[in-house]
Amino acid sequence: MYKLKYDHIPKEWINGLPISNGRLAAMYHGDENKDILSLNHEYLWRGKYKNRETQYAADKLPVLRELLKKRDYFRSTVYANLFFAGYGGDCNIESGRIDKYQPAGDIIFTIEDRIDLESSELDIENGLISAKRNSSIASEFFCDSCDGLVMARWKSDKGINGKLEFARAFDKEANCDVKYTNDGILFTCSFICGICYKVIVKIKTDGNVNAADDGIYVKSAKELICCANIILSNNDERELSFAFDDLYKKHSSKFRSYMDRMSFEIKADESELFTDDRIKAVKDGKSDVKLQELYFHYGRYLMISSCICGKLPPNLQGKWNGELSPPWNSDYHFDINLQMNEWMIEGANLSEFALPLTDFLLTFIESGRKAARDLYGCRGIWLPLAGDVWGRCTPESFGYAVWVGAAAWIAQALFRHFEYTGDTDYLKNKAYVFFKEIALFYEDFLEEDENGVMQIMPSQSPENRFVGAGNVVTVGICSSSAIDVQLAYDAFSYAIKSAEILNIDTQEAEKWKALRSKLPDFKIGSDGRLLEWNEEFIEEQPGHKHLSHLYGLYPSDIFTPENRKKEYDAAVKSFHYRLSHESGYTGWSRAWISNICARIGDPEGFYKQIEGLLCDFATESLLDIHPDPVKPRVAPDIFQIDGNFGMVSAVLEALCGFFDGKAHFLRALPSKWSSGHISGLKLPGGHTVSFEWKDCKLTKLNVTIGFSNSLTAVVNETEMTIKGAPGETLNYSFN
Repeated sequence: MYKLKYDHIPKEWINGLPISNGRLAAMYHGDENKDILSLNHEYLWRGKYKNRETQYAADKLPVLRELLKKRDYFRSTVYANLFFAGYGGDCNIESGRIDKYQPAGDIIFTIEDRIDLESSELDIENGLISAKRNSSIASEFFCDSCDGLVMARWKSDKGINGKLEFARAFDKEANCDVKYTNDGILFTCSFICGICYKVIVKIKTDGNVNAADDGIYVKSAKELICCANIILSNNDERELSFAFDDLYKKHSSKFRSYMDRMSFEIKADESELFTDDRIKAVKDGKSDVKLQELYFHYGRYLMISSCICGKLPPNLQGKWNGELSPPWNSDYHFDINLQMNEWMIEGANLSEFALPLTDFLLTFIESGRKAARDLYGCRGIWLPLAGDVWGRCTPESFGYAVWVGAAAWIAQALFRHFEYTGDTDYLKNKAYVFFKEIALFYEDFLEEDENGVMQIMPSQSPENRFVGAGNVVTVGICSSSAIDVQLAYDAFSYAIKSAEILNIDTQEAEKWKALRSKLPDFKIGSDGRLLEWNEEFIEEQPGHKHLSHLYGLYPSDIFTPENRKKEYDAAVKSFHYRLSHESGYTGWSRAWISNICARIGDPEGFYKQIEGLLCDFATESLLDIHPDPVKPRVAPDIFQIDGNFGMVSAVLEALCGFFDGKAHFLRALPSKWSSGHISGLKLPGGHTVSFEWKDCKLTKLNVTIGFSNSLTAVVNETEMTIKGAPGETLNYSFN
């Protein structure tokens, strides 16, 4: 069984143990005498800015484009941000109008008895936290994935004495109240100019109960059960239950059904150390491939927990946040982070978890149309670089927000969902709606130059800057950056392919093909590197954490050894140049690098990055971290979940990457993973594959044919075509 094990209770939230059912989430931490469950609700965002609107700026676009044509990049960058970037961000005029994802508060149970021994563990196969004290006091916690509640239980044959209470950090912009009765707790909170919510905690115990102003005192209890719910609307009403064992049995069965869809094992000895000690040993230079295996499954656990009965996609911290003002609002970032969250979903056989993202994106369309008109005078939709739960498309990140590629990049996840499922109803009624809006925007936004090339103006390469853009803001503004051209190419392709599959919009598709053919060439510099911008600028940060210009290498496959080899080689050279200047200094950046290493067939580079994620960017509970951007060596690290999810996609890519319409088996298998097996891995076409390898060679392969009837595969460097009827399983052995 896969478990995170400790000889203590996690002392800090960031080292805590996460549980969630997608709607509600809890982070477990505390000390030898205290259990704390820090609660979240996926829709608990302050709501202060839920009705914000975009300001008109389209009349400024011609002036900006004239500056770009004159190659006056300093003035272009300043002018663009003054009129198209909102007021939150680098300029600090105000904090920005993106709402903050909020903690609901903490359930706290303080045990009065003397504690001599403690331990805790997270069972990621069943979604259960267990802790023990004095070998007699046992506590268990889970977020019920069937009935949607947070469940907690304390048991002891010798009896437990303690105090149960609820607390939330002081918040000057909220009115909060807590009431205690012998039956439980009612906490109410109303954000000034925002939403309201309440937390209901009901208790059942065989002990003596006495409610006071500061909590509920429990004496001589052999069992205490808490059932908690967070209510924002009528949709959150739930019938509370104390049938802990029955609820857990149903929850465990459902949760395991998702975890059991995939197996992955590396043949190696298992360490007996506690999880935090294993991490320390890796940092000291000891190899632990079984910890890497656990880390992979933990990423799957976090995704299942974030989505199993939720309606929103995971944000920057999944569904967990313990701060009133979390870093970057714990929001949705559309310039890598949300995209990386989604990379693993299809391949990890969790395809239905792509649907919350699709439904979420569709809520942006009305506001996105207004933003496209107001900002750039275009039809279609424009998505911001960062957003929140309210579906509002307003630029709020001065210094970063002048960018038109967000919608095109996140659209990739929607097209991948169709590629893996073949669901034409989904394509017609949801995905194509989004693709067409993006194509319409590019129709109006692209500007033809004197050579007949359709330029993207303004443009940027998130979140990098070149010499010549000045240092007033963080990101340099140019024309037709590498990533923007690549994104436009892919966005047109999604719309064109979808129209052809659905046999609709024939004339529009022809127009999009013509526009795609006139996009700028992918440029290569004098030293053979793929250019990041439209000119051979000098990078301000040659080792920048973003690898935006390499989008065509991964997660797209615009550049492959068989397709645009010259650009592929140039992109690989740019990648190595970035690494040579110490890129990958955040968890998500390291995860992105590991995916690219896997895509280009660099097994030892891939392994180095996976080890680096554990050594440099994992908490004691394996949560991915981002060093504080202001005080990276002083301030506490920041939890960001994208690195956890990105590691899963990197492993899948290393074991069976898919590009050029082919499955490439073991393309980046590291030597330390010389023998192992994986099952339940999904591929485009709806195929499911399971395989074993020994001495870094594929020995067995099972393919369950999907909707596309055939699969082209590269096995042990030999190409083969596998055909069959949908649902048919074909078995192969290799010497």
